[in-house]
Amino acid sequence: PVYQHGDMLVPLVDYETLFHANIEANPDAPCHLMVVQDGGLPHALLINQVIDKGILPIHPLGELGGDRSLFIGATLHQARPAMILAVRALDERQPYPV
Repeated sequence: PVYQHGDMLVPLVDYETLFHANIEANPDAPCHLMVVQDGGLPHALLINQVIDKGILPIHPLGELGGDRSLFIGATLHQARPAMILAVRALDERQPYPV
């Protein structure tokens, strides 16, 4: 599946394959599409809401993350831990349609 962003087709991230999980979609819940790019090809992420925006400190995972981790670090948002997705890692893990 792809999203047409201007004159470009952007692949949608397949969360079930990416996180090796069975994720149940709620067809009644609103969702949004966020296009991200960090040096490589752009990717489209389905999100259910934007909670907040701002500048947060990112704490690197170090050896916990491994060389091919999907996450570059973690932070705290309103006293709750949040993982920071490594957008560049999506280039290696996401199959692209022909």
